Amino acid sequence: MVEGGPVAGEVLVAVRFGRTGFHVSKGLATFVEVGLALKEIRDRRLYREEYSTFEAYVDKRHGLKRTYAHYLIESAAAADQVFTVVNSAPNTERQARELARVPEEDRVEVWQEVVEQAEVQGVPVTAGPPGRQGRARSNGGWCA
Repeated sequence: MVEGGPVAGEVLVAVRFGRTGFHVSKGLATFVEVGLALKEIRDRRLYREEYSTFEAYVDKRHGLKRTYAHYLIESAAAADQVFTVVNSAPNTERQARELARVPEEDRVEVWQEVVEQAEVQGVPVTAGPPGRQGRARSNGGWCA
């Protein structure tokens, strides 16, 4: 190692941050990829070299408000959770945001019911009006 140079771990973090930041800033990914990238940046504090806070990072680097960045993170986690179990996931960030409001232990079951009801009714799954997610189980709250 050259004196004063970065250690291997620092180089790896810089490379990972560069790649993750690229996906977010270029918008080359789905909301799930963007949300998961933001989660990694936030959780591993990869923004600290250039920004003092995650809020400053998302605002200055990507033009996002902290609240929306957290919506993306939560939505991505919810979509990723159900996809790994049922091989089907919300198509939009708005659908996933509604799903994220459902208790984690109920998400897979709720998503399966919503998809089944949409198929039976012959309609696409939609996010529906805000606030209906809690009733998704009883009345198919997301189906149009």
